[in-house]
Amino acid sequence: MDAPLTFKDLEDHIDKRVSARLDAHAAKEQRDRGEVMEEIKQLIISAFPNGDADGHRRFHEESIETMKDVRELVKRVRNSTITGLVWAVIVLLGASVWMYLRNKLGVGP
Repeated sequence: MDAPLTFKDLEDHIDKRVSARLDAHAAKEQRDRGEVMEEIKQLIISAFPNGDADGHRRFHEESIETMKDVRELVKRVRNSTITGLVWAVIVLLGASVWMYLRNKLGVGP
C-alpha cells in the first residue's frame, strides 16, 4: 500500500511540473526567437543587391550627392531666372520712359 501524500510531496510535485513547463516554454521561446531573428536577417540581407552592403551604402551616398547637385543646379537656375526677369523689367521700364519722353518732347520719328 502507498503512503499517503503530504503537502510537502504535493508541493514538490507541483514545483517539478511548473519547472518542467517553464523550461519547455523557455526552450520554445528560444527556438521561436532564433527563427524570427533568422527571418529578420534574411530580410535585411535581401535589401542589398547580391548581399553587397557596402555597395548599397555607396549607392545611397552617391544618390545623396546627386540630390545635392540637383538642388544646387535648381537654385542657380532660379537665381539666374529671377535676375534675368529683373533686368527685363528694368529694360522695359527704361524703354517705356524713353518712349514717353520722346513723345512728350516731340523728338524722333
